[in-house]
Amino acid sequence: MRAQPAGSHFIAGVAVAGTGAAHPSLYPATAEPIAELAWASDAEIEGAVASAREGFEIWRKTAPAERARVLRRTADILRRDN
Repeated sequence: MRAQPAGSHFIAGVAVAGTGAAHPSLYPATAEPIAELAWASDAEIEGAVASAREGFEIWRKTAPAERARVLRRTADILRRDN
């Protein structure tokens, strides 16, 4: 597979393969399989939600000016790389 990611999910900063049923990801122009991705298990979903809640708690306590700086930098990187 030419585009196989390190994991099907990214949870708490870590690539996670996923333990659910695997499904091919197809290149739309040729229908060629380019990766195989697994569905997340209930435990993986719970871990992702817990991680998101932790991140939100940090983000909501971040000063608005700092949040603006982070979002602006993110936008600058996206513009540069697109």
